[in-house]
Amino acid sequence: MPLGIDNPAWAALSRALAGLCNALGATHAAIFDESCLMWCAYFASPNASTEDLGERLEKDAMVVFERHVAPIKDQMRRGGSRLRVCRSGPALGDFYVVESFANIYVLAVWFAGRFPELPSIQHVRRELPRIEALTAALPPPDGPDADGAVAKRHA
Repeated sequence: MPLGIDNPAWAALSRALAGLCNALGATHAAIFDESCLMWCAYFASPNASTEDLGERLEKDAMVVFERHVAPIKDQMRRGGSRLRVCRSGPALGDFYVVESFANIYVLAVWFAGRFPELPSIQHVRRELPRIEALTAALPPPDGPDADGAVAKRHA
């Protein structure tokens, strides 16, 4: 079963991201891997079109990926590096908390502006084990019989 709302594991992960955004007052959250492949995302207030939200998510994820993930992705994969980032400005879009997990995944939570950094970081870290378990329960994006690189990394 492909990833999406009809997949129970994906739906549970989407609800966990929604809960995280709601608890923190965040605008959106996403899980992507060390190749910037998006696994799940949530927008707290989808006032724009789905296309606009998708473009924003892609842009925000790419910024986080290029700044923080790409420079250490090989070390992350080998388990030698853990990514923990908290940015609170100064530019618009530079308000986020990022945590890596399971050697290849990244959880990013974005805010509209300045946010209470320490409580947000602590909340993300408390929720990370649950989000990790839900992410691990996802099937490969190409279906259960996929044998490509993504499926192998996901196992």
